Amino acid sequence: MEKKVMDKYIEEFMKRYEHYKEDAKIRKELFTGNSSYRFTAQTYYEDPDSLEENFRNSVQSVGRNKDAAIRVYKQFLDFLKEKGISVRVNFPPIPVSNSFERLMYIAKYFHDSDKKISKLSEKLWVDNRTIEKDLRKLRGNDKDPLQICGKVFTIPDIDRKKDKLTFASTVHPLFLTLNLTQVIVMLKGLKAMSENPMYKNYARTTAADIWEQLSDYAKKRIHFVLSELLPDDLTWYESLEKSDNNLFYTEYACSVNNDVIGDCLKNNKKFCVEVQEGDESKIYTNCCRCRFELASDNEENITFMSEQGEKTIPFKNILRSAYTPEELL
Repeated sequence: MEKKVMDKYIEEFMKRYEHYKEDAKIRKELFTGNSSYRFTAQTYYEDPDSLEENFRNSVQSVGRNKDAAIRVYKQFLDFLKEKGISVRVNFPPIPVSNSFERLMYIAKYFHDSDKKISKLSEKLWVDNRTIEKDLRKLRGNDKDPLQICGKVFTIPDIDRKKDKLTFASTVHPLFLTLNLTQVIVMLKGLKAMSENPMYKNYARTTAADIWEQLSDYAKKRIHFVLSELLPDDLTWYESLEKSDNNLFYTEYACSVNNDVIGDCLKNNKKFCVEVQEGDESKIYTNCCRCRFELASDNEENITFMSEQGEKTIPFKNILRSAYTPEELL
């Protein structure tokens, strides 16, 4: 594409938006100003396919107006499309000037262990310094940690090797916006799940996270509903008040207190169990290769291989589970 043709398009584009006050300053700086991130300083006219790279380089150099610059570039692409020039550009999937949005995106991005840190700046159109600052904040190494609803959100168990990160537990930031009836239904469901030995700690920590986000009014309403309208044992709900300030727990943290089977089954770890057999209990060590089956009485049976051989028992007969035999002694 000739430079004079593109310059003509830019001139037309600027005239179209000259009366639009929104993003007027950044639009002028991008196309007609003398800023270091001015788009016309790029070699766009030599290779239209380089538009994405030029857009990205420009936005990475912009200060606080990155999202405004991205909006302007999207408008410019729409304008070029009207002129018969269709160019595909992979814009960032989130508002990149919003640090909270970036942190939530990064927390999910590294679920795939093959993802590279160096690719994040290309994906989000921010510089490497911003990415490194976000990673420090996620790990809790920043003096100003991220807080949500008054609770600290950090992922301390992050292992960094060269250009990759691995999490001890994948993090799924879900901040639900529910009406009060939905909250009650979810809490009642979690209460029922907490009666299952394998899910007890997971259900309880999830319920506690929800409870901590409720207002005093909501808690009072739930007490009224569960005592007067939908009778339920309030003791469990009242016990949900948390003693710490954490919003995220690793699977290991959810698996303490002799309840590790969920973590071990999901992540293919060996475990030890104490099982009720008649009037006595017995410990099985180095258990693996588990499977669950539904018995005729709708009870779950678990079959596993241990040092003592293969064993099939009702799941409810498991008294305790741990990573090592010493934890059960």
